[in-house]
Amino acid sequence: MRALCHQSAQNLSTCTKCVVPCANVVPTSEIGRQSQKEVTMSYSAITPFAAAKVANIMLRQNGLDIEIRPQMMYNYAKKNLIASNYETRSADEKIYFDGDSFKKWIDRYINAAKNGTVGSRVDYDELADEFNN
Repeated sequence: MRALCHQSAQNLSTCTKCVVPCANVVPTSEIGRQSQKEVTMSYSAITPFAAAKVANIMLRQNGLDIEIRPQMMYNYAKKNLIASNYETRSADEKIYFDGDSFKKWIDRYINAAKNGTVGSRVDYDELADEFNN
């Protein structure tokens, strides 16, 4: 059975956009049978560097003064805190987070930050004053 990439409508075997396995691949025999309500949209795969940039924009848009550094995101890929291709990629292949997993993670992170349960921010000026005396 042939399958098409859900985003590019290319044969999955030749699609360059489906870097990580995608749950929304639609068998070609099912195209046209699904109603609009049944088809779900998947978020694009994203590198840890881009994920950090997107997360910081979303945090600012939600009025949160928190910065996520790219290295934190690479550690999350390594520790599998966000689903990625970290373990299955070849040595020369980029790391990509599954877009849906990243979306779930950033939504949880923003909610936790709004509730004050995300890490503590260090006031470096206050800390410097402490050591200056």
